[in-house]
Amino acid sequence: MQILSQMTSSIFDKSVKIKLSTISTSLEKIHSQEYEPDVAYETQEVVDFIVVDNQKSKLGRLISREKVTKHQVDKIENIENKIGSIDSFKDDAGSNKESHHSHRSISFKKDEVVGFGDAQETLVRKLIGDAKTQLDEVLLIHGKAGSGKTTLAKMICNDGRIKEHFGDPKWMSFPQELPLEEWLFRNLKSTGSTSNQIDCLSKDELKNRFWESLKGKRYLVVIDRVENDDELDGLMSLFPNESNGSRILITSRVPQADLYVQQRISFSYEVKPLDENQSWQLLSRKVLEGETHSDLEDLGKKLAEKCKGSPRKIVALARILNDAEKTAEMWSKIEEGYADISNYYDLLKDCKDLKLLYFGLFPEDVSISAKQMNQMWMEEGLLKKKGSKEAEEIGEEYLKKLIDQSVIQIDTRRADESVKTFRASSHISHFLITDGAAAEFFEVHMNNNLKPNTDIRRKVIHSESVTDVLKTFGNCSAKSLHCFGKNSHDTPICSERFWETLLNNFPQLRVLNLGFLELNKVPKELGKLKHLRYLRLRVPNAKHLPSFIVNLQQLETLDMRESCCPIKLPHGIWKMQFLRHLYLGAFTYLPKTSGSALSNLQTISGVYSDKNLKWLMVRAKFPNVRKLRICSFDSDLTCNFLNSLDHLYHLQSLRVEKSTKLPPDQNAFPLSLTKLTLLETKLQTECFKTLEKLPNLRILKLLENAIIGEEIACSDGGFLQLEVLYVEKVIVKNWRMSKEGMQCLKCLFIKECNGDILATDPANLKAKLIKENGTA
Repeated sequence: MQILSQMTSSIFDKSVKIKLSTISTSLEKIHSQEYEPDVAYETQEVVDFIVVDNQKSKLGRLISREKVTKHQVDKIENIENKIGSIDSFKDDAGSNKESHHSHRSISFKKDEVVGFGDAQETLVRKLIGDAKTQLDEVLLIHGKAGSGKTTLAKMICNDGRIKEHFGDPKWMSFPQELPLEEWLFRNLKSTGSTSNQIDCLSKDELKNRFWESLKGKRYLVVIDRVENDDELDGLMSLFPNESNGSRILITSRVPQADLYVQQRISFSYEVKPLDENQSWQLLSRKVLEGETHSDLEDLGKKLAEKCKGSPRKIVALARILNDAEKTAEMWSKIEEGYADISNYYDLLKDCKDLKLLYFGLFPEDVSISAKQMNQMWMEEGLLKKKGSKEAEEIGEEYLKKLIDQSVIQIDTRRADESVKTFRASSHISHFLITDGAAAEFFEVHMNNNLKPNTDIRRKVIHSESVTDVLKTFGNCSAKSLHCFGKNSHDTPICSERFWETLLNNFPQLRVLNLGFLELNKVPKELGKLKHLRYLRLRVPNAKHLPSFIVNLQQLETLDMRESCCPIKLPHGIWKMQFLRHLYLGAFTYLPKTSGSALSNLQTISGVYSDKNLKWLMVRAKFPNVRKLRICSFDSDLTCNFLNSLDHLYHLQSLRVEKSTKLPPDQNAFPLSLTKLTLLETKLQTECFKTLEKLPNLRILKLLENAIIGEEIACSDGGFLQLEVLYVEKVIVKNWRMSKEGMQCLKCLFIKECNGDILATDPANLKAKLIKENGTA
């Protein structure tokens, strides 16, 4: 959807633009639905082809303007039909997306219901009420998360007495998965209004028409999962209050006293947790299905007790037990890891996205880079910018949440304590793979014996015989391919057969991760994968990036951080307008350009700080870079470059390698700079006078002769915001830290340093001192 919104302005025909903008919201909503991502990806695929068609036409290739436009209109009409089919299917299937159920019966699974019989009877009687009492009333079902509020409301809606008294209930869920206008539109259509009658109505007109449709009728409206007054504010005015016995039923975690409609609430029912017997009754019904397993009963009751009376957790636990062997040994292991597994299923249900399942693509023993994971999420459309927060920031917050829930385990941290690498908890690795396969989210191939499902969009290969496994796929619609092979670094892939198979079988790839396989060159076949957005290659000996890479106009991440030789970049790289991250291992020169800027570029890692780089920077050819890694081959040139660094207003992280000089004026550095890493820069100790004046610097890493000299001194008031100081292999005879310097320092890392880094009392630094990798 990010590509869709950015490319709309380049579409030729006005009718095409209008149609694209009208489907954008629906496509966004469908794309985010739990366990239904590939329906949206199939639709997005059509949008991708429209974008490529436009790029071809703009480049003056063989497709004529008229043909492109007609082709686009045909495809967009197919999109509209797909979206209509999706919505219709959801309604008919009785999915858990209750906001779509405006007029059909609300479904629920009877075998997941225990202990609600009395509650159902009580609430049905209250809703129907005394025939002589015609006041319109609001009823509330409240209780803890997972207690069964929504299930109870569904049971009530499906009660025959309710349907006879009110007709089909109208259902609205929060957070709203449809815009209010769309919800109103669908409800009006269900009451007999035609599309022609209501298509052109404004939001206020739809509200009025909906109100009129209920006027004079007795209705039941269910408003599910209300969390705060903001969600109810203005909503109640949609429903006529005519004292004819109509009812509004609200479910919420919030008790009556905290809702602004409290004065209208005539009855409040609290859903309490199941007791121990009810918990075991529900679990055994879901798992044992009447079978007798006396050896499992005690363990089963202990597991049921861990769910603390939550029907949702019991149902999730039942799913886990159904996937496992019914043995005391296996159930004991599940009991041991229950906390991690329970958190995993809670997150999988609550987050309503598939970022969590994405971990299942990686082998259990592989350490996953947090930044690379964020980038893959973004290219798959699973992570998007929200308000003022960049997608990367949202991804970091999500990983922190998973760590707090013990769903992932940290392998390594960065100097600021953020996650650098991680792996899935050993307790949930199995479930990630089985759940991912069950949801048809991805397919893992350990060998070439598994018959591939050509409709599954993500393929994963965990095998040394990567080429042989690729051959089994045939032409498929996969959008993502990840290859992992043991000892693959010792056997570079150079076979043309590999690339021919890859191109023929995976023409629609968006994500190609070959970072765990060693290649001998960058193959020309890659230029034909025009839908690629993420490309990671391990090509240690590559010396140039062929010009055909420019054909990848939608590429957002190019990751070749394992390259050992300087890579010559093609001039056409400046045409790759969606490029966000460029990672190179060995350093290279950015080519000259007088054309467009790369305004989306946020990361440049692995370039020389020459005159051309300064020229490009001053002329805003990469104005939004947040992370920059440069190498100094001439200290004067680098100093000259750094002296103009304030042109990068968004720069947050700077890494400088090899001998250099720093400009004496701290104002040369942008105020946005929060992290500075110096490696083998051999700076004189006087540079500290510049560094300590950087107003927002929070992390400073001095690595391997970053500074040389007799003494380093930190003045009073120096490094006002510094929180992390990492010093490794820096030989300075004496370090003097004043009592009023580094007042915000939280962590001081010292590794392999010969000098007296703390000539004063360490307590003055108010920091956690760590020496030699972890001695606290």
